[in-house]
Amino acid sequence: MKAHGGSAAAQGATITVTGADSVDVIIAAATDFLQSAADNWRGPLPHATVSSRIAAVSAKSYASLRSAHIADYQKLFNRFSLDLGDSINNGRATDVRSSAYAIDAGNDKGLEVLFTQYGRYLIIASSRNSLSANLQGLWNDALSPPWRSDYHSDINVTMNYSHVEPLNLTECLSTFVNFVDAQRPVRRARTAAKYPGTRGWTVQTETNPMGGNSWEWNNPGSAWYCNLLWDHFLFTQDTVYLQTRALPIMKEVCRFWQDHLVTSKSGVTSGKLVTPDGWSPENGPNDNMLYREAGTAYDQQLIWDLFTNCCAAEGICGSDPAYGKTVDSLLSLLDNGLHTGPAGDLLEWPSGAVGESVHRHLSHLVCLYPGNQVSPYVNATSADAARLALVNRGDGSTGWSCAWRADCWARLLDGAKAYHQLGLQIRNYTYGNLLDNCNDVFQIDGNCGGPSAVAEMLLQSHAGEISFLPALPPAWPVGSVRGLCARGAFDIDFSWSGSKLVSASIVSKKGNRCVLRGTGYYVYDQAMNAVTCSTGTNRASFATTAGSRYTVALTPAATTAGVGVRHPGRVYRCTGIADNTAGKVRNMRIVPSGAVDGVARLTISVYAIDGCRVAKIANASVAGGIVYFGSTGQRLQLTHGTYAMLLRFNGRQLPGNMIVR
Repeated sequence: MKAHGGSAAAQGATITVTGADSVDVIIAAATDFLQSAADNWRGPLPHATVSSRIAAVSAKSYASLRSAHIADYQKLFNRFSLDLGDSINNGRATDVRSSAYAIDAGNDKGLEVLFTQYGRYLIIASSRNSLSANLQGLWNDALSPPWRSDYHSDINVTMNYSHVEPLNLTECLSTFVNFVDAQRPVRRARTAAKYPGTRGWTVQTETNPMGGNSWEWNNPGSAWYCNLLWDHFLFTQDTVYLQTRALPIMKEVCRFWQDHLVTSKSGVTSGKLVTPDGWSPENGPNDNMLYREAGTAYDQQLIWDLFTNCCAAEGICGSDPAYGKTVDSLLSLLDNGLHTGPAGDLLEWPSGAVGESVHRHLSHLVCLYPGNQVSPYVNATSADAARLALVNRGDGSTGWSCAWRADCWARLLDGAKAYHQLGLQIRNYTYGNLLDNCNDVFQIDGNCGGPSAVAEMLLQSHAGEISFLPALPPAWPVGSVRGLCARGAFDIDFSWSGSKLVSASIVSKKGNRCVLRGTGYYVYDQAMNAVTCSTGTNRASFATTAGSRYTVALTPAATTAGVGVRHPGRVYRCTGIADNTAGKVRNMRIVPSGAVDGVARLTISVYAIDGCRVAKIANASVAGGIVYFGSTGQRLQLTHGTYAMLLRFNGRQLPGNMIVR
C-alpha cells in the first residue's frame, strides 16, 4: 500500500491511513498450478512470484501502470472499430443508458457498439498468458460460485471464444487450445474407463483445467472443441499450427467416434452410423434433461462437422492420408442429423420425441451455428427446417441463449430477428455495467456471444465466400467497420449506406484467392490499378498477393483520377475513380467535376477509418473538381490513409471512400 500526501501503517489485520490524499492498493496473486498432467498439475511454490510482482509494481506510479495497461490491451483492441452513427460515449452513465435502451428501436446504437467492444476487452483481459476463460472469465466473486466457476462443454466455454476470430483477437484463442491439449491424458483414461475398448477421448458437461469432469457425459463436447480449433486455422491459414496442434487433437476425437458409433437398425436413421446414447443438452421429454436416444441431431451434426473438418485438415497436411480416407469413409456412412418432422421443422430427436419447446439451448441447430452444415445458400430446404425450429424455440431466456439465437438468425440472413435477440440480451440480460446476467449470476459467455452475433450480421465467411452485410438490421442503415476478419486470412474494412455496401478495403494476409458473394464488383490494387475479377453464379473472385490491400467498389471505373481537397495552406491529393463516359469522380463521390462550380448547398462529413468523425463542413463550394471548405477556410486535419466520406449535395447523399496520398 502506498499513501500519497499522508501515511499508511499495517498492524495485524488492520491498515490505518492517516492524512492521505490518495492510496494505491497493490495486490498480487499466484498459485502453484502448472498446466501439465505429467507434472501432476504442480509447479513451483508461488511466494517468489508474488513477491517479485509486488516489488516491480510498487516501484511504479498509478499513472504509469494505467498507461502501460492501456498501451498493452490497445495493441489488440484497436485492430477493430465499428461506427453505427451514434457516439459510444454520449455523456450518460452506462447503467442509465442500458435502462433506457429500447429493444428494436435503434435508440442507442452507440451502446450496441460499446457492448461489442466490451466483449472484446473482457476476453483480452481474461485470456492471455493465463488459463482459458471460465464461466466468469476470471471475475468470480464467490468462494462457492454457481457451477463452481467451471468450463461447461455444452455451449458456454466455446461461446467464450466465438468472437475472437471475426473480431480480430485470434491470439486470445491460444489459452483455449492449451486448455484442450493439456487435459487429453486425463480424458483418455476417463473415457476408456467409461467406454471400454474405445480410443481417443471425450468430456462431461462440467469440466476443469485438470481434466476433472462431472455431471452428464457430453460426448460430442470434444468435437465441439475441435470446431473452434479448425476455425482458428481457417481464419489464420497457419499450417504449422494445424499440423502440430489442431490435427492431432482432431484425429484423437475422431478415433473415439470411430469406435463408438453403431449402425442404426430402424427409423429415419436406418443403415446409417449413429451415436448409441445421444443427448440433446439440456433438454428432453417430460422435463427429463438426461434423456438419451440414439442418433440425436446434436450428436450427429457435431460429428459431421468433426469428420468433414478432419478430412479437410488431412488433405492440407498430408501427414496420414490413409487415416484421412478412413474418416472420409465414416463420413459417407454417417447420419447427418438433418431430419424434418411432419410440421417441417428440424427434429431434435430422430424418433420425433418432443422436449421443452421454448428452451434455452439450441442443441439441434449446431448445424447452423457454430457449424456450417446448413446455409440458405447451400441447402435451402434444411435452412427452412432450421428456421422453423428456431421460431418454435422462442426468445432467449439468458444472455448466452439470446446471443446464440442472434447468431443463428444471422446465419439465416434475418437481420431484424438477429437484432431483436441482441436487443433482448442488452436490455433484459445484462447488468448496468454491461456484464452478462444469467439468472442473477454473472457469466462471461453472453458478453462474448453477443459481439459474435454483431460480426455475423455484418460479415460472414463460413460458406467459403465473403458475404458483406448478410444480415444487416434495419436499425443500422449507415455505418462503417474496420478490422473484421474473414476465413482465408483476410482483414476487411468497409462502409455502407442505405443498407447497401459502399466500398470495401481487403488485406490479404496469406495470398489466398478472395471469393466474394455477389457480382458486379470492381477490384483495384494498392495503386488503384484494376484487378482481374472472375465471376460465377452469384460470386466473384480475384487472386491476391500476401500483404497487399485491395479496394472493392460497386461502380465501374476506367481511369484513375486525382482530385484535390483544399483549404488555406494545405492541399490534399486524393485518389478517386473516374467514369470516362460521365466524367464523375466515383470512388470519392465528391461531385461531377465542373458541373456545380460556385457556391452550392454542400455538406461533407469525413470519417477516419476507425469510425470517429474527423470533420463536418457545411456550405462548401466546388470549382473545377476542387472542394473549398467554407469561405473562412475551415481546417480539415487528415493524415495519409483511407477515409469514409458522406457528402450531401442538395439533399442527396453520396457516400464513398477518400484515399489521402
